[in-house]
Amino acid sequence: MRDLIDEILEMDDYEYSALEDREVVLDVDDRKPVTYFAPWRYICQINVIGVGHGTGTLIGPKTVLTAAHVAWDIKTKTSHPRINVLQGKNGPDQLQQSEVEKVVFPSGLIDPVKGWDYNNDKSKWHLDYAILHLKDRIGVKYGYWSFAHKIWKDDPIGTSMWSSAYALSKINVNVAGYPGDKGNNFAYWDFDKVIRNDGKILFYQNDTAAGQSGAPVFYRKGTRRRVLIGIHSGGGGAGKNRAVFLNKSVQAFIQKYTK
Repeated sequence: MRDLIDEILEMDDYEYSALEDREVVLDVDDRKPVTYFAPWRYICQINVIGVGHGTGTLIGPKTVLTAAHVAWDIKTKTSHPRINVLQGKNGPDQLQQSEVEKVVFPSGLIDPVKGWDYNNDKSKWHLDYAILHLKDRIGVKYGYWSFAHKIWKDDPIGTSMWSSAYALSKINVNVAGYPGDKGNNFAYWDFDKVIRNDGKILFYQNDTAAGQSGAPVFYRKGTRRRVLIGIHSGGGGAGKNRAVFLNKSVQAFIQKYTK
């Protein structure tokens, strides 16, 4: 909710029904539209055909990181069969797009019989992340959020992912994604502070809305790099929003399934 220039990606579930789990705008709405420049160009709108929209970020040539509930079909107890990814969507335009070939969920999230009821099962909030494998290598042209620090063309600051067990708290982060309350067609960002991190979930005061689930949460480490530390997943109750923290378990999942 501060008027500053750091970036993070955020998006919330368009299907969350529990009021306390909804993303919220806190006090004054400080969200601002993004551009095609880095790191915004790594952000994608996830179009679940016939259902709704979410947010994700490129983390490999053919890989997008998002919230698991964006790709999960609660009725059929499997992933949605038709998902498209629109990189850098800006109104009627986008940089690139690709169909999703496969969705990978973390171990322990899906019950083999009951599936996963994300509306009611808070015990699995920390597992609300997934990887989308794309049909096309759209990350090659414009870059993506890399695990190790990497400099891309026209992006001298570069990107990396958090690679320490230290649980970050009381820092300022950015969240950016495609909010439904602003029409789903343009990405917006907000910059504010993390108020709690239990090592699995980050809670922060950034403004968000439905449609932003799956957005990357990141901060500026000095002047030389942006660090991805979370995956926006929903509201956190009591005037805050939340993300899955990229702890060692999530990092291992990312490294194993990134293409």
